[in-house]
Amino acid sequence: MKNLSQLQADRAAAGAAYAAAAAAYVNAYVELHAHDQALSNGNVGGAGSVQGQFPSLQAPTPHGEFLREPLHGDANDRARARCVEIINSLED
Repeated sequence: MKNLSQLQADRAAAGAAYAAAAAAYVNAYVELHAHDQALSNGNVGGAGSVQGQFPSLQAPTPHGEFLREPLHGDANDRARARCVEIINSLED
């Protein structure tokens, strides 16, 4: 059986894992959305449209202790900036 200290440590580990997973989700959205945008840009020789683009980012559910601040606030700006990096990295 676990004692109170072990239960609290398990909770802290679960909270840290949740916060890390939420950040990974938002970062993956940024990267995929940036690639969708780059491939949809007619100037890069893409098809001009990519199937399955995101309508909008669904924010991770906040938690009062482990995920207080929303992580998604600048995700679209980050995706646009990353898209520019991707396009600029293409060879002619």
